[in-house]
Amino acid sequence: MTLVGETEDSLIYLEKLDAPMQGNNRWSWDGEDLKKPKAAGVASTRTRREYDCKQKRYRVLSSWHAFAGDVIRTPAPTKAWVPTTPGTVGELLFRKVCGA
Repeated sequence: MTLVGETEDSLIYLEKLDAPMQGNNRWSWDGEDLKKPKAAGVASTRTRREYDCKQKRYRVLSSWHAFAGDVIRTPAPTKAWVPTTPGTVGELLFRKVCGA
């Protein structure tokens, strides 16, 4: 994974998948390493996302959370499409994956 951004609380990583674009869609893995673990003990996350580059939206397909070395897979909440919001990590990742 390549470091693509930083927020006050975390470092953001991205690994674009080399699979060819299907229609307007692309896929990626991204990661977030927290500078300080959350109260629940979450220290980092890895997320698989699908991007609709034409509609400027994405959805979470699956994610994993690391708790002090233990990795737990969590199902995606609804796999609903989410529009990108300017100035967010979601927009940063969208621009890197879709080249927009």
